[in-house]
Amino acid sequence: MSSEDIFESSSEDIFNEPQPQTSSWGKSNTTKSVSTTRAITPTNNISNSNSVNNVNNDRIETELAKIREDIANDRRNNQDNYQDLLKRVDKIQEEMDMVKSVVGKRIKAMEKKLEAESMKRRKIQEWIKETPGVNLENITGGKPIVSIQSTDTSKASPKPSKKRSRKKKAPPPEEEEDTFAYFGYKAPTETEEIRRPAFKRVHSENPILQSLENLHIGTEEITSVKMPDNDKSLEYNDLNRLQYFLGQKKYDKKYFRYPKLTSLATSFAEHGGKLIIVPTDTRIDDFTFAIKPSDIIFPICPDGLHRSQVLYLVLQGIKRMTGSTEGIISPHGSIRGYDPYSLDQEADYRFVSTSEDNVHPVTRIFENTFGQKKASRFGNEKVGPNPDLNYTRRNGGITTPINSTVVSKLRESMNEYFSLYYYKAKPSSGRCIYMAFGSAVPVVLRRIMESNTAQELQAANCYVLALPWTVELYSQDPNPTKLQRAYAHYASFFCPIAE
Repeated sequence: MSSEDIFESSSEDIFNEPQPQTSSWGKSNTTKSVSTTRAITPTNNISNSNSVNNVNNDRIETELAKIREDIANDRRNNQDNYQDLLKRVDKIQEEMDMVKSVVGKRIKAMEKKLEAESMKRRKIQEWIKETPGVNLENITGGKPIVSIQSTDTSKASPKPSKKRSRKKKAPPPEEEEDTFAYFGYKAPTETEEIRRPAFKRVHSENPILQSLENLHIGTEEITSVKMPDNDKSLEYNDLNRLQYFLGQKKYDKKYFRYPKLTSLATSFAEHGGKLIIVPTDTRIDDFTFAIKPSDIIFPICPDGLHRSQVLYLVLQGIKRMTGSTEGIISPHGSIRGYDPYSLDQEADYRFVSTSEDNVHPVTRIFENTFGQKKASRFGNEKVGPNPDLNYTRRNGGITTPINSTVVSKLRESMNEYFSLYYYKAKPSSGRCIYMAFGSAVPVVLRRIMESNTAQELQAANCYVLALPWTVELYSQDPNPTKLQRAYAHYASFFCPIAE
């Protein structure tokens, strides 16, 4: 066989599909196997691709079904939330309608009350014009009001003169020493007829104080003798109220610095006194305390040099509104004033002298703000401005001891003096009111109980008004604005009334 024949034979084997031969079973079988394999392979690839596509389609359908379900759930939830919001809006609208109704009724009631009050005032003004010499405020404890006749004698009809036999009056009995004579206030006796002139406001000679009084206390004349509805002077011995302020609001530790004030207040109430605790925010709690012309008032703070000095000016203005200039006692410092409240040498008592206060920065600011110097503290009239009530004396940074016997005797004398002339309550025509700030309150309660029996306190109508305000207005950056703010704040919860 030639090379060409071999090449042609090879070409046929490559390009022509071999035919099966019956002579050799093995070769024919091999050829079938190869031929079958080539024919089946494309079909299997298509089948696998279809199965993969089916799986993907199923997964997509599952995800789509889940998304549809989530959307449906969200719609249901949104619908429920929307319904809840509608219900809340309806409820709020009902509450607003109710509030509007209540407020409307209150406004109408206030308008009616204001109209009635205006009508009453118009009638009084007309009556004043028509009636000569009227004395509206001449209220004499149930006695009839005596009107003053006109002084024009030309129109008056002449009356025949009658001779009256005048009997000599017996000399008045000797009066016992009156404690209130030390206060510049004399209470009327039982037999003395009380005749008060027509009400007339007294103005301060100090133009600065007169301006402050007009601004923060008022300018209208007082014609009503009715106690204000929110006056708290009748809420005494209310142990639930005391426990609320001293316990729940922590007034005892925070403002009065005495953790056992509740028990002390209870003892004071059982002893015959009346304790009133002023809320810290008088506007929220709607607190007002009525001041009458016959009241005798004692302004007190721990040193008698700051808070009680401003309160002293306020109370003077309140009294002037009622036409009275009496009954306000000089400021007192219950802890660092003239009264050694405890004779124990280890007690926390240290007297602050007037000379020490004169160099205090607040003193000059006080004088510039109110146009006058501070009032002398109670006890100054007894021993002067700088007594030796401390066991040591400070002079130019040097501390020197003082004879302890001399100091002890002076302390005993001043303690007795305060027990007799300051804390000793005596019956009078008005109330006896001790107004004490902060940590001065427990000291005042103890000293009053030490100086009086229960019968004496009940007869004297004794009150203690506890004021829970600290000295921050004066200790931190003192300035005239803060002092004026303190004046306005103290004046905001007092209401002057006529008697």
